[in-house]
Amino acid sequence: MFVNALNCIYFGHYKKLTFNILTGFFIFLGLIGYMIVLIYVKWWFAVDPSAVVSFPIDATVLDISTSPSIITLLIGDIMGLTGFSQPNDPNLLYFAQQQQVSNILVYITFICLPIMLCAIPCIAICCGPKHHDEVPDEFAGVSAHNNGAEDEDHLIGGNEKDIGDIEEMLEKHCPKGDDHGGIGEVFIHQIIETIEFVLGCISNTASYLRLWALSLAHGQLGEVFLQIFFTQAAPDFEKMSSTVAVFYFFIIGFGYMFAVFCVLFMMDSLEVFLHTMRLHWVEFMGKFYEGAGTPYKPFSFTEIFEKEQGRVDAQKA
Repeated sequence: MFVNALNCIYFGHYKKLTFNILTGFFIFLGLIGYMIVLIYVKWWFAVDPSAVVSFPIDATVLDISTSPSIITLLIGDIMGLTGFSQPNDPNLLYFAQQQQVSNILVYITFICLPIMLCAIPCIAICCGPKHHDEVPDEFAGVSAHNNGAEDEDHLIGGNEKDIGDIEEMLEKHCPKGDDHGGIGEVFIHQIIETIEFVLGCISNTASYLRLWALSLAHGQLGEVFLQIFFTQAAPDFEKMSSTVAVFYFFIIGFGYMFAVFCVLFMMDSLEVFLHTMRLHWVEFMGKFYEGAGTPYKPFSFTEIFEKEQGRVDAQKA
């Protein structure tokens, strides 16, 4: 969001800065930011993990078995206000006035969603498309100094085809602004922007669950290798002398370490690589990068001079 906001300020897209970035920040605050705060609050929550749980479990007694679930609380905040489910149990809240804070953030999220969706299309409907007919020609007063029109024709090439080539090159390097074809296209683009942002907030946050899942997979794989090398493939140690057993475990230990290194370490390397790529190309660049399908080609005076030189050489030939 911060990089996208800097881009909007640099390019002068203040409508997008106001109705996409700022409203998106409040939506993110109401959905994900509040969940992050609850994670820290739960770490500080006064629950003794070593306490003995009494059965049957009393929901009003806060212990390790009744510690409030953050996901359940967030779902209850939203579904409780909309009437699709019962509100959160007051006995399962972390601090006083928590429900009021949750309601305020949910209200802010519900208010920002239609603003993000409809503000820019409504502005486009009320203000209409941009017009550039009255923009003055910045080079209207430029003329040759000596021979008037003859030097002017020679200065600009004297050929409409050459002028068209230069205009085509300038249009390629300096495309038009972000004007859309019509109100319908603006509205469709804003619908996609809103849905993508809301779903991206949830999916990008939930994507970190793959790290948790892979950590569990690492533990299970380590246990499987341990059982294969030291239990299933092990001989009868009762018939084996202590010297042979030590030598056996010394050899088989290298096999166990090799298997763990090849599988778990390579899996970790692939995991770090893929997750970093996703963070850059999906989550990070998706917040501000806009691919228009045109390959980047920097403006070059050399290209213009070479094209002009080729035109002059062709005329001389």
